[in-house]
Amino acid sequence: MEPGQLALLMLTQGEDGAMSGLDARGHVQLWSRSAQELTGHVVADVVGEPLSVLYVPDAREQAERALRRAAQEGRSEEVGWRVRRDGTRFRARQILTALHDPDGRLVGFACALRPMESRGEQEERQLSHEQAARARAEAILEQLADAFIVVDPEQRLTYVNRRATEVLRCPREQLLGQRLDELLPSDEPGGLVQATRQLLAGQSAVDCELDLAGTWFACHLSTSSEGVSIYLRDVTERKKAEQVQSRLTTIIEATPDMVGIADAQGRGLYLNRAGRRMVGLSETDDASLWRLASSHSPKAAWRLLTEGVSTAVREGAWTGETVLRTPDGREMPISQVLLAHRDANGRLEMLSTIMRDISDRKRAEESQQFLSDASRVLVAALEYEATLQSLARLIVPRLADCCLVAMLEGDELRRVAMAHKDPAQEPLLAYLERLPVQPNAAVGVQAVVRTGKPELVPEVTDAFLWATTDNDAYYSILQQLGWRSTLTIPLVARGRTLGAFILAYTNSGRRYGPAELVLAEALAARAALAIDNARLYRASQRATEARDEVLAIVSHDLRNPLNVISLAASRLQRPHSIEDTEVWRKQLEVIRRSADRAVHLIQDLLDATKVDAGRFTVERRLEEVGGLLDEAVELHRPLAEARSLRLERLVEDGLPPVMADRGRVLQVFSNLIGNALRFTPAGGSITLEARREEQAVRISVVDTGPGIPSEYLPHLFERFWQAKEGAREGAGLGLPIARGIVEAHGGRIDVASTPGHGSTFSFTLPVAEPI
Repeated sequence: MEPGQLALLMLTQGEDGAMSGLDARGHVQLWSRSAQELTGHVVADVVGEPLSVLYVPDAREQAERALRRAAQEGRSEEVGWRVRRDGTRFRARQILTALHDPDGRLVGFACALRPMESRGEQEERQLSHEQAARARAEAILEQLADAFIVVDPEQRLTYVNRRATEVLRCPREQLLGQRLDELLPSDEPGGLVQATRQLLAGQSAVDCELDLAGTWFACHLSTSSEGVSIYLRDVTERKKAEQVQSRLTTIIEATPDMVGIADAQGRGLYLNRAGRRMVGLSETDDASLWRLASSHSPKAAWRLLTEGVSTAVREGAWTGETVLRTPDGREMPISQVLLAHRDANGRLEMLSTIMRDISDRKRAEESQQFLSDASRVLVAALEYEATLQSLARLIVPRLADCCLVAMLEGDELRRVAMAHKDPAQEPLLAYLERLPVQPNAAVGVQAVVRTGKPELVPEVTDAFLWATTDNDAYYSILQQLGWRSTLTIPLVARGRTLGAFILAYTNSGRRYGPAELVLAEALAARAALAIDNARLYRASQRATEARDEVLAIVSHDLRNPLNVISLAASRLQRPHSIEDTEVWRKQLEVIRRSADRAVHLIQDLLDATKVDAGRFTVERRLEEVGGLLDEAVELHRPLAEARSLRLERLVEDGLPPVMADRGRVLQVFSNLIGNALRFTPAGGSITLEARREEQAVRISVVDTGPGIPSEYLPHLFERFWQAKEGAREGAGLGLPIARGIVEAHGGRIDVASTPGHGSTFSFTLPVAEPI
């Protein structure tokens, strides 16, 4: 059946009013006589024309809507104005019925028009209906909790409901007629005024937000017959909640701790920036790529899943220390909190976790433990060489792959302890018995010992190794050891540099940094103090031994003169004749000399005690150097001649006077010349020399004796010290007292000796200030 035939069939079934048939596009195909009578249009006027040809010009879009509604629903009905051929208007009821073929396809429409009342009546009733509808609409709008505003095409307000007057804080009569862009002059780009302009210009509707004195409104805009309708809904509470959430999100994103959220199965829902960095996710990666336990070490993941999750689900929270595996393969110790979150029905909804990197805290704890262990090693014994070897074993591998401990002995550094993580490499370290001496080296252990400042070298280069030594063998050993990073720390105690720790990383991949420097300095401070205490203890032990030995000598020496005095006194008590006066004189002389010897020994002990206590004083006066030397020579000449020795003086011309305590300086001469007389063989000579030296005069006692072994030189001025070889004389206090006298004058005493070529003891006295 053709569409036209179907439409014609429908027409013949008959309905009251004018009938017409339309094709599927809504164009007239059939036109009945009644339709012609009602509209005045003949068939030739309307066939092929759209249905809207019957509509008044300002309502023709309604024809399309009526057709669409009939096509969708099968039937549409409406009342509206139509236009006749002569241009007059009439009110009619229109019924559209959709026509389909047996397969259900739309093939056309049947249209029926029924005339209504007279035009005047229709207009009056329409107006009444519109007024009533408007009244009802306004009554509804007045009750709305939302603000409602209508603006015309010029953006002038034509209607505002009660809520709108409250929002805009202005009476209705003042608002009506105002322009929206004048009412909201501070509206931001993308705000309500701009959205209204866009909609009036025919662009799509845009929702926006409006801030009025801290109160936020969501704005919904739509077109209307009068212009644009605007709904304003108060969303202040929602906005505040969003702002709180935004601030919270900002804080969480800025925190250095990892914050993550997972579902009940442990699948990731959210990770903050720090968390993404810890587990290796980029900013654009989906959080679902992360799993609650995926980044933990196997042992830590097992503990988290078996202990952590079950405890959090049961008790609401779990806290513990675990290990996170970083993207570069390191294991990072972390402190972790796991929280379980439930919905209103008590079902587990999600899990959240906070992880904090505690690497610094762990390192600090390990460092404290290391220092504690080192302190126990350092106080375990007073034999510091063995103690330092134990300490080197403790340092490797905790703080180094390779460790050397060197101590100053004179001007040389000597290795006293060593350790290497690979025992096969220790023979190489053994070659470094004495480290090369480079007094002016800019880097290396010599520079550290000279300056007392630590040296941190994160990356060792060949240029650095060459700068530390001019010794090819030493350089070769360092190359073979494979030093990659090194740290050298001076051992300083009581302002003196005792030696140095030399630490190195080889092929372990580790490098020294500021943290290791701080730890090594703390260790070196403890070690230096322990070494100094051990040395002081050793020195005190030696001093105690020497004191005991000297006390025995002093006791013996005092006993001898006292025995002589006692024996002489006993002889004097025997009866003698008058002619025995010579016997009396000799015994009295023996008593005097023995008493003088005892007094001299006691005075030396008192002087030595004053020197050690810092209470030794001198009374300085202006003295001529030549006169001092002449008196010293005359006092000792008889003894020199008795021993077949030449005693001479050699004084530089024009020497200035010095400030000196004459008696004490002669005591220094007595000690120095007495030693020379005792050790210089017959036929030798002793010469007293004096010469100018800057602001002082240097006086020397030079003998031609056998000299002093080099190992004895450092001990000559120690209290109670005497060489073990040969007969011992005196208490070993003469040279310490001489040094105390010279230093009390502001001078210095020195000794130089070559075995087989004699010795030279010299001291300085400051010249007198010019008057």
